[in-house]
Amino acid sequence: MKKKTFIFLGVILFASAIILLFVFAQNYRVSKEKSYVPYSGAIDLYHASKEELIEMDLVHYSGKFGKVKNEKEAARIASKIIQEVYGDDETPYVVKYNEKANAWIVNGSLPFFCKGGVASVAIDKETGEILMMLHTK
Repeated sequence: MKKKTFIFLGVILFASAIILLFVFAQNYRVSKEKSYVPYSGAIDLYHASKEELIEMDLVHYSGKFGKVKNEKEAARIASKIIQEVYGDDETPYVVKYNEKANAWIVNGSLPFFCKGGVASVAIDKETGEILMMLHTK
């Protein structure tokens, strides 16, 4: 009896794994031009080119802040802009550097168990120009 139960559970687990792999594999987008995030199909902000970031811009915020040397400066600039445009305080900010675009990517955050979206800002490291700004739902 135990042997049959283990075989049955094994078959169920194997079939479930195959189905999950098939379902999730369908959500990958393969493209040489754009860097996509697996499963969602969205452009990966951390590996996108400068042109891809500019193409994603929804706000068209014009302004240059000069050379942005570190994460703290990038977060300070993004905080100022996000509060100006959206009126939100989305601290703490998550800041990462995108080498391909030579830009700081700054994302807001939400309190635990809070639903909604956050703002994302891409700031050119050399000029301080806002390359991209958007807000998710």
